[in-house]
Amino acid sequence: MRAEAREVARRLRASGLGALLAEARRRIEANDAVVGVAVVALGREERAALADLVGWQRLRRGSESDGVRIPVADLDAALRRSGFAVGLLEVLEADGGPVVTHRARREQAEAAWTRQIGRIGASVGVGAAARRLVDGLTADGPCGRWYRRAYHQDAAAAERDVLSVARAVDALASDGGGLLAVFAAGITGDPHAFDRGRGAGALLYAALREFGGAPPGGLADAEAWSFVLARAGIDVDDVSSTVLAAHLQGARHPVLEAMASAGGGWPLPLAAVRDLAFTPAGGRCAFVVENPQVFAHLVRSVGAGGPVLVCTSGFLSAAAIRLLDALATAGHTLWYGGDFDRNGLVIASDLCRRYGDLRLWRMGPADYAEAARGMEGGTVVPARDAEWLAALEGPLAATGRAIAAAGVPAYQERLVDRLLGDLRQAW
Repeated sequence: MRAEAREVARRLRASGLGALLAEARRRIEANDAVVGVAVVALGREERAALADLVGWQRLRRGSESDGVRIPVADLDAALRRSGFAVGLLEVLEADGGPVVTHRARREQAEAAWTRQIGRIGASVGVGAAARRLVDGLTADGPCGRWYRRAYHQDAAAAERDVLSVARAVDALASDGGGLLAVFAAGITGDPHAFDRGRGAGALLYAALREFGGAPPGGLADAEAWSFVLARAGIDVDDVSSTVLAAHLQGARHPVLEAMASAGGGWPLPLAAVRDLAFTPAGGRCAFVVENPQVFAHLVRSVGAGGPVLVCTSGFLSAAAIRLLDALATAGHTLWYGGDFDRNGLVIASDLCRRYGDLRLWRMGPADYAEAARGMEGGTVVPARDAEWLAALEGPLAATGRAIAAAGVPAYQERLVDRLLGDLRQAW
């Protein structure tokens, strides 16, 4: 039978009907059965050859541009009536290999997917974080969405990346993180394995988002990536991530104690604050501002021995997060003030969520009105930002609505006299 099918395929191709065989295969694979209508452009001689096989009455002819229309089932029946008595499926498989229907392809793909998930599950061990990662691969969260994309692009690479990240999240849960490149080299041997833009780096970011929640809104992609990794204990480096601070009394660190005695503000690298601890604060306050110029003005005006001052310089760095964590842990009451625009309220809202007893410092609707006085006709709040501000919930909701209604951003620099008065009163 195989030889007969090969001979029929050869004769059809010799008659110029190779395009018809290809179209018939496509229809069968798409419909999961020998059904459908093959439409193919044929010249006069090819039409005649096809008519000799199926009969002119079986050809459904439209315009020349439409081509010849022949039901696939009619072609199959005609082949079975021929002297070779073989069906269309046998001819197609002799001509171009197995006919694989869409249903069969789906079943094969699902089986391969299931086998890979099983292999991954058997390889990651018993660590709770790794098991959670594996469970997330078949769900609809960040890990599942990453895995589906990566699997279809390169299944083998996706499997390798999953196993690397499984080891990484277990290591974070048990031993902590550290510098990104050193951490990656220890897990995989490649210091760049978890870099942003690499497959394993993207999955690690997805997993840490799934485990710890999304980053604050409004961050650029690179900022969001750094924020999520820093929150989990992984830092791009210990030096370039800095925070401005002044008057860090009670820091259990000889250099910081000397800085506090000398007065002035200092940039502190992450290495200096990673494991920083303070003596119990006894109800003291730590004042946090968004803008470096405001910070510098307050430090100069208060002088040595003033209250703790911290500057985030916009969105929080890993160093800023670690310093504020240490201050809050020691019992300092954190006060935060920032700009009256979308980014300023994003930062403040995130800090309110992270530190439940944080106090907002001059960020109410009345403070906004004072800062915005005389700003009419200048910069306007973009429409998308205004929509976000108007929908903001929580302790800054009234301020957000006020900014959205006025349509004018305002900045912390216009409140420095008020802020300075608060500091002197508090100290």
